[in-house]
Amino acid sequence: MIIYRKTLRNIALSISFLIFCSGFLMAEEQYQPISPLVSTEWLSAHLSDTDLVLLHIGKKDDYDKGHIPGARPFSLRGIILNQDSQGILHEFPEIDSLEAVFQAVGLNDNSEVIICYDNEMLVPLATRLYVTLDYIGLGDRIAILDGGLPLWREENRPISTDSPNIEPGNLTVRLNEKLLVDVTWVQKNLDNSGVVLIDCRPEEQYTGREEDGHAARQGHIAGAINIPFFEIMRDDPAYRFKSIEELEKMFLDGGVKTGQIVVPYCGTGIWSCPVYFVAKYLGYDVRFFDASFQAWSADENLTVIEPVKLHQVK
Repeated sequence: MIIYRKTLRNIALSISFLIFCSGFLMAEEQYQPISPLVSTEWLSAHLSDTDLVLLHIGKKDDYDKGHIPGARPFSLRGIILNQDSQGILHEFPEIDSLEAVFQAVGLNDNSEVIICYDNEMLVPLATRLYVTLDYIGLGDRIAILDGGLPLWREENRPISTDSPNIEPGNLTVRLNEKLLVDVTWVQKNLDNSGVVLIDCRPEEQYTGREEDGHAARQGHIAGAINIPFFEIMRDDPAYRFKSIEELEKMFLDGGVKTGQIVVPYCGTGIWSCPVYFVAKYLGYDVRFFDASFQAWSADENLTVIEPVKLHQVK
């Protein structure tokens, strides 16, 4: 009888352990990270998902004329400062402000956010939203719709003029503190072979042959390579991103090495966002230099490769 009771107890303990493990594994498997770049086919299949939040980047008038069903209009004014206290353009606002903005648009801690751009000119702003959501900790719950609304329309998918009812969300900011770097961090890592700076402006501004109106000096940060932000997009009406193979080749040919920390910058922190997004898409460890070249060029103690120096090297 004693042996029988022990056997029953062992069986019960084993069953309890299995149930516990099963529940743990189910919790672990419940959420699978989404790809940073999703197709119109993917969105069409997931449009009714409970946790999906589709944010529309574009003018309110254009949104009212037609958008993807369920899309919520989103203004970037609440997440980009015109100027901070030091006069730097396009910086992140305070964390409490960011939390309030995203709660107001209905984001929760378990939301999956898909970003849709209204037209090709808005890709930098769509990716700026991506960077911001990454900064506040949503990480693997953010994606951009490849081709945006133009491709959705081109494929004759449903369009709506209805505005969804939005209930305030309960999103809690969990700051990704390592994401954001400043002038001091960049300066300390100029000679670090594990870090690569990418200047995302047009080549003419990178070399200094064309003026960057936000820069105190023309040229680029010493050691930075040049990958203009617009070169990551296909030349087609829908303005989709290039294939992952093309993007990988572009980075490697441009001078980015596997395993390096990638730090994109531009004039004021907008044009660098598409390159930040692509670097994340390719699996690189990425940092965001929000103050960008406007802050770097303003400090005379920091090295800038200027046009005259480029000429002397030649």
